[in-house]
Amino acid sequence: ITDTQIFSYLPAKDEITSGELCDAIVRRTIRNLPEGLIQMTPDGAYSEGTTYWEYANTYTTYFLNALKKYDRSSYVKLLEENTCLKETILYPMYITGNSDKTFSYYDGEDEKLDLYPSIYLAKEYYALDKSNENLLKAIRWYESKEENIDNIYQLLLYDNEYDIASYTDEELEGLGITQDKIYTNTELAIITDGFEEQELYLGIKAGNFQKMTHQDLDVGSFVLDINNIRWIEDYGPEDYNVPNYWKVNKERWMYYKKR
Repeated sequence: ITDTQIFSYLPAKDEITSGELCDAIVRRTIRNLPEGLIQMTPDGAYSEGTTYWEYANTYTTYFLNALKKYDRSSYVKLLEENTCLKETILYPMYITGNSDKTFSYYDGEDEKLDLYPSIYLAKEYYALDKSNENLLKAIRWYESKEENIDNIYQLLLYDNEYDIASYTDEELEGLGITQDKIYTNTELAIITDGFEEQELYLGIKAGNFQKMTHQDLDVGSFVLDINNIRWIEDYGPEDYNVPNYWKVNKERWMYYKKR
């Protein structure tokens, strides 16, 4: 065991069973998961970009689903105390324009995000508190706009209770889907003409480019969708294997996509 912090979760004896070791790993994960979720505080946007939102929240939901059976009290505590998990549910919708491309700031790709982390979290928050029904309705409405179920996780989470064909923008606002959105910590502004029949989508990136490992010199960059076409785009990531890509504030800025 090279992770010395694990020892504080192990019983004080000479021989440790595999079950005791697994228990210690889970206990340490429960304690440390909120450190990773700081990336999404306070309002649910992911600081390192869309690809990392999907990557992080996929494994977070795997863990939460297992923890619900293993230690329900810790599971409930994680959901209740880390409100960024509730706030992040609608992030895939706000970060995606009418071109079906996401705002690929930092090292994020522009492919549409998988929804199953959002669907899972919406269902779990609704199960804990029925007052979260609007949040579940909102993400189910967005899910219903997809033509296909394209992975096993969406199939496992599928139900048609909230597959509503259409809402007016006023009704969507009643569900908590605002026409425009500002993510304060990540310093993103999303400006639209609505979500039911969207024709205009503008995503703007501001902030301090020195905060994150995956950042660009992108303060003031933006993407623009009009009538299902992306007219102005963010180039997204460079190949991670190019020389000195991770020398932030030095050679990284020699690459066109990053500067």
